[in-house]
Amino acid sequence: MNRLDKLKLQKNYENLLEVMYSCVSPYLISKFILDAHMHAEIESLKTERKKMEKLLEILPTRYYI
Repeated sequence: MNRLDKLKLQKNYENLLEVMYSCVSPYLISKFILDAHMHAEIESLKTERKKMEKLLEILPTRYYI
């Protein structure tokens, strides 16, 4: 992920925590941003907030166009 995108995630972190993981996960999987292992790890978490926290931890480490 490029620096500008990382900054956007940081700036909008609190708002992004309000998004439901189940709403964004199909797109992220279809674009190969998340793999099955990552998805399963996130899905194992109990709350939507924890799921989004984990997603926002993973996203900056991913390279995508």
